[in-house]
Parts: sequence; structure tokens; C-alpha cells
Amino acid sequence: MDSITTASASLTKSREAWELFHQRIGTCMAHLNETAILMGQARSEPGAAAKVPPDVVSSLQQNLGKLCRLQEESRLRTAASKRVATTLQQKDVEFRSVAEAAGSGGGGGGDDEEEEGGGGGGPGATSTGPEAMFLAAGGVVSLLSEEQDRVDAGVNALNVSSTRRWKEAMEAMGEGGGDDDVEVEMEAETGTLKCPITGMAMVDPQRSLECPHRYSLQGIVQHILVNNNAPAHLKNAPPSLSLLGSSTASCPVVGCSATIGASSLEKDYEAEMQLRRTQADAAGGSAGPRGEVEDIDEA
Repeated sequence: MDSITTASASLTKSREAWELFHQRIGTCMAHLNETAILMGQARSEPGAAAKVPPDVVSSLQQNLGKLCRLQEESRLRTAASKRVATTLQQKDVEFRSVAEAAGSGGGGGGDDEEEEGGGGGGPGATSTGPEAMFLAAGGVVSLLSEEQDRVDAGVNALNVSSTRRWKEAMEAMGEGGGDDDVEVEMEAETGTLKCPITGMAMVDPQRSLECPHRYSLQGIVQHILVNNNAPAHLKNAPPSLSLLGSSTASCPVVGCSATIGASSLEKDYEAEMQLRRTQADAAGGSAGPRGEVEDIDEA
């Protein structure tokens, strides 16, 4: 039982590490995408395309591809860690129940009782004691193997060129892709990204890891706090995922049954950059000061 508890704690640390890794990769992706945007702008100038060395373009594409693959792997491993941790917690409860049953029934019976109660092995027989614990442990080992196979299969099957992040970067570089590939709901007249909760222009967009929807940070934080009857001082505090703790709520988009919490939200760098490009176009094509680019990993 202690080993199950230890394994569960270890998996929790592993999941937290993969989540942090996922966030760091997102930051790297954001910087590379900004580079792709600048490169695309440079290549769009008359006579400038020939001044961008092909090896620079190739290197940027390769690095983007590697990060896309690493980000997908981190997402898969985070999800796998969550599933295994949940199963281990369930197994821990089963182990304790088996141990209690074995302890309460192991002192009173002799060999005859064991033959009558446990030797039949028929359809109605139940296993207790070491045998049941062995079977349960075997189930955990099997689960770990299955989850590892699932992650490996997902990573191996990943087609980097079909990912949204890759398409958006290639579009920015002038290497193909289109607006239809980017699942961002832009308001036609103002070019702003609308939050499905507030209906207003989105600020600090967040994406769900459980469904394909996006929200403003303030909108989703308030949605979860209100649905959990959070105290007023939390509702009135500056929006932050740290306010949510372990609180969750259903996705606010009609028809979506996903459960959303702090651990299933991350900063949406693609939407952030889409907003910046739209704002830059509205301002006459300016990419904006370098300081705006730096803000992306400080949020």
C-alpha cells in the first residue's frame, strides 16, 4: 500500500514537471513564431526574399517542427500521468479494502474453512489477501504499459505539418497555410477575438486542454469562481488561475461538456499572436515595439 502511495506521489510530481515543460515549450514556440512573423514581413518586401538565406528558413522550420513534436509529447504525457494517478488512487483504496478483509478474516479459520471458502475457484469465488493484491498490482503494471504505448503511438503518428501551430508559423513566413487553418473566432468589423463568456474583446486569451475552446483570463476565472460560490474577495481580486485552486466548472460554451479548471488551462499563444497581427495590420502593418514581444513569457 505504501508503494502505491509513493508511486502516486511520484506520478503527481511527474505530471507537474510535464505541465511546466509544456508551458516552457509554449514560450519557446511564441518566440519562434514571432521570428517567423518578422521573417515573413522581411521576405514580403520588394527584392528582400533573396536576402533571406535558405538555410535560415530551413533552420527555423526544423526548430518549429521539433518544438511542435515536443509540445504534443508533453501534452500526451501530462494526460497519461493524470489517468495513471487517478487509477493508482483507486487501486490504493482497493488494496486497503483487501488488506482489511484479510486481516479481519485471517485469524479465525482453519484449513477446512480455507478449502470450503477459497479453494473452489468457481464463478462466485472472490480473491482476498496476497492473491488479490498481486492481481491488482498486475493491473497497475499493465496500465502503465498501456499508457506508455499510447503516448509513443501518439508521438509517432504526429504529422507536424498538419498542426495548427506549424500552419500558422508557415503562413507568417509566407510558406503557405491559410486563415481557415487557425481556429480563432475573429469579429469581422473590429478584428478582435471575442470571449464566449463576456462577449467582449478578449484579453490574455486562455485555451482549454480538454476542449477546443478559448476564453479571456478574466472571463474563465470569474465563470469558475461564480459556479463554485467563491467568496467575494476572490471574485474581486485581479484575475489569475491561482485563485481557482482545485475548483472546476463546465465549459461555458453551449453544448460542450468538458470540465475546466486551472490545470486544464494554458495561455493561448496562437490567439495572442493572431491578435497582434490583426492590430499591427490595423495600425498600418507595424509589428509593434520589441517590448510587446517580450511580454509573452512574463504573463
